[in-house]
Amino acid sequence: MGTEGPGTEEDMPEDGTEGSGTEDQDTDKIPENPEDDGQSMSACGLAGHEVAQEFAKGSGTQEDPYQIGTIEELNLFSQEASKSSSKYYELSSNIRLNENLENPVNSWTPIENFRGHLDGGSHRIENLYIRLETVDINIYRRDIGLFSYASSSASISNLIVDNALFELDVKEVTGSADLTMGVLAGRSYASIDNCTVSGNVTMRNLNPVQGMNITAMGGIVGFNGGTVSNSTMKAVMECSGEINTNYANTGIGGIAGTNRDTLEYCVNSGQVMMEQGGAAGIVYYMYDETSVVQSCRNDEGASVTSLTGIAAGITILGKGKIADCRNAGTVKAGAENKTAAGIAGSFSEGIISQCINEGILEGTGKLAGIVGYAGQSGTDGITITGCENNGDLVTGDTTWNGYVSGIVGDISCSGTGTVKISACSNKGRLSGNHVGGIIQSISNKKAEVLVSECYNEGTIEAVEGAAGIAWKVNSGSEQQGSTVLRGCYNLGEITVSGESSYTGGIAGSVDYAGVEQCYNAGRIKSNGSAAGIVDLLGFYGDAMSARIEKCFNLGEVSARREAAGIVADLNGGTVSACYNMGKIISDKEVDSSHAGQAVGGIAGKCSLTGTSNAGEAVVENCFNCGVIAVENEQANYAGGIIGDAFASGEGTTLTLKHCYHVGKL
Repeated sequence: MGTEGPGTEEDMPEDGTEGSGTEDQDTDKIPENPEDDGQSMSACGLAGHEVAQEFAKGSGTQEDPYQIGTIEELNLFSQEASKSSSKYYELSSNIRLNENLENPVNSWTPIENFRGHLDGGSHRIENLYIRLETVDINIYRRDIGLFSYASSSASISNLIVDNALFELDVKEVTGSADLTMGVLAGRSYASIDNCTVSGNVTMRNLNPVQGMNITAMGGIVGFNGGTVSNSTMKAVMECSGEINTNYANTGIGGIAGTNRDTLEYCVNSGQVMMEQGGAAGIVYYMYDETSVVQSCRNDEGASVTSLTGIAAGITILGKGKIADCRNAGTVKAGAENKTAAGIAGSFSEGIISQCINEGILEGTGKLAGIVGYAGQSGTDGITITGCENNGDLVTGDTTWNGYVSGIVGDISCSGTGTVKISACSNKGRLSGNHVGGIIQSISNKKAEVLVSECYNEGTIEAVEGAAGIAWKVNSGSEQQGSTVLRGCYNLGEITVSGESSYTGGIAGSVDYAGVEQCYNAGRIKSNGSAAGIVDLLGFYGDAMSARIEKCFNLGEVSARREAAGIVADLNGGTVSACYNMGKIISDKEVDSSHAGQAVGGIAGKCSLTGTSNAGEAVVENCFNCGVIAVENEQANYAGGIIGDAFASGEGTTLTLKHCYHVGKL
């Protein structure tokens, strides 16, 4: 992982791995029986108030739980909760811990090692204030919340926490400690159901101290190793301070900071703002393949904002399973060139299925409807299936490295596993510098990448290049993996204003990959070159490393440079069993700098040099029955199959066979 800052793009390496700072190391440090291990237990509860001698009502059984109706009884509960297991408790009234949080008086000491069962009875604990001044690893209170730690035998349900202020003024750390923060629980392996955080939640002065790492912050729990279900974050939640910029996995989630088990049917309907680090509507970090986030949503009216890092509707760093989740809120990445994603900022292993973005994504750099970065490494696999973007994604930046994509921003594979993107669609308007209707770029070294049955029907507007499915596919040096776009189509209108651009109905540029059984029916207009299927094919490799097979174009293609129904610039590779029925136009709005423009029914021009590739191209079993319209006086070359062919260098060959033209030229 990078060290520039938590939740930044540098924390998403090309191999998709996470950093060494993880939550796993804390799992075994907290025994189930802390009172038996010889370490000290701090006094829990609210400072400045007495402890009740006994509960006024109840016997602690499931049928007759202890009743908690006063601060004194809440203090008694906090003292007994860490010493007894399997007892049942119930809130019988609302309890206010401070009159207000502008000038709080009473600081709460989190309940340690809770093993019982608490039913909030839909009552509120109001104005929770926690001030942490020292961190001692010999005391379990390293995790901050109403509960510091809740064990796997515990349950918490039907509880509302209204207004919370967590304030760190740590000047001394004994040893080295990782700190998690959650309004309900700092660290939980319990079952949490139907709990709500509302009002205003502030975590401030989160400044780095030698020996202390703030690893996770969440609206409900900091670290979740159990199940959180049917719970809601309704608060305005703000985190301020420098955190620890040398620690990779630091950020905030509306429900959880880190998840290592299950979050289901949870909702963020509040406002989550992170000053330093990443921010997500549901969970910041999904720890490993056992992590599940299911049927959760970032609601309409909710907002997620990171001022310095990545922002996402559901999660920032993902592994495991994300299913049936939805973003309908506003997600904003405030820093230059950072990612705002509808579902996940980064995903490195597992499956994302049936997820939808229909919210607003804001940023000056990179926007992705579902996943910003899919990084595959080792033998891990990534599957993204049945997802759709219905939101309009418009970036405010036109710099080189900004992108907009309907489904996935970048796919980067350094391992030998698989990446499968299937049955995904974009229906929203996309506008930016580089735009991919489904994917912005693919870089596959050794893995198996398959993009199948995906489609774009949204309008695409770009400055420097665009494609209905994937803008750049394996652009660069030799790739040894298998990359295929299969059964995909574009129905949306694509407009590109820049002159030095790649513009295609399916892909902008393709190397070391196949495009199979795809079609374009959308209108394409570019001030540079454009094609119905692929703009630039086979700049690297040989005749078999880049191919277009069984594809067709029905849409109108208009360009000021090369234009074609299938491929505008054929540098190498194979085009077979393809046809064009669309109108191909050499745009008349052109100046003398575009002299030599070529247009063709199948290929605009074929340029073979043999410098970066084998200098081989094959066009076979193709036909054109569309209109080739030359409206530009500078367009010197036009043909029913190929507009212009050029070869230089020893061994360069163009094979043209079994092709015919029946259209109007």
